[in-house]
Amino acid sequence: MAASAGSFSNLTDEDFILDKRVIGGMQQVSLLIAAELGDDVVLNSPVRTINWEPAGEGHRVTVESERASVNARFVIMAVPPNLYSRVSYNPPLPRRQHQMHQHQSLGLVIKVHAVYSTPFWREDGLSGTGFGADALVQEVYDNTNHGDTRGTLVGFISDEKADAVFELSAGDRKKKVLESIASFLGDKALDAEVYYESDWGSEEWTRGAYAASYDLGGLHRYGKDQHANVGPIFWSSSDLAAEGYQHVDGAVRMGQATAARIVAANSRVAAVPVA
Repeated sequence: MAASAGSFSNLTDEDFILDKRVIGGMQQVSLLIAAELGDDVVLNSPVRTINWEPAGEGHRVTVESERASVNARFVIMAVPPNLYSRVSYNPPLPRRQHQMHQHQSLGLVIKVHAVYSTPFWREDGLSGTGFGADALVQEVYDNTNHGDTRGTLVGFISDEKADAVFELSAGDRKKKVLESIASFLGDKALDAEVYYESDWGSEEWTRGAYAASYDLGGLHRYGKDQHANVGPIFWSSSDLAAEGYQHVDGAVRMGQATAARIVAANSRVAAVPVA
């Protein structure tokens, strides 16, 4: 973890990755953007086909779903690489892209929220942050909502440990998870008023967590091409970020970088004189 991400402290340092919270929750960002866009947001309408062709010095794109058909000059694929193949491309993607996407997959992570009457760990002088490589819940954070008098902890269970607890009943799984959290913060963690699990592996439009990674040797083999656009199609998600990989921080960085690339590409097209 430390070797690949620069430093383990990147998970706890100020001004990087996990140091800021959005008041009202991250979903509020999507809701506020949707409110500004109004009827231009089409929900429950996954893209099925991207058609594109050269048009002058640029491209003409048509994106199709069951409920909408959108014409554009550029397309941003802001989904993890394991979902790229859920879309059909016309013309088909190049060989390099087809091969690369087959070497990227998501792991398995369960995200758990436990809510308490108070943030008791603060009363005990604890931050609510804990890491344990051998623990069932390997990461724990204070995820208390802004202005809430209750306390909320969030924890993560990954890979083979997630496989193991999914073989338990819901009640036994909850017991094991809370016991693991209590090993960081004391027995008060056993008495959660609300307990909720997010099973990302069962979600159709994620199919795993935290983020896509390459199989052995894949990054060395394909890494130089993972950001390469295919005509008007640009790939952009936190799964492809360097700094902030698999975090909102990385998503913002990728969004800014992709927007800049598209603005530059559009400027080059606009600068070509019309014959």
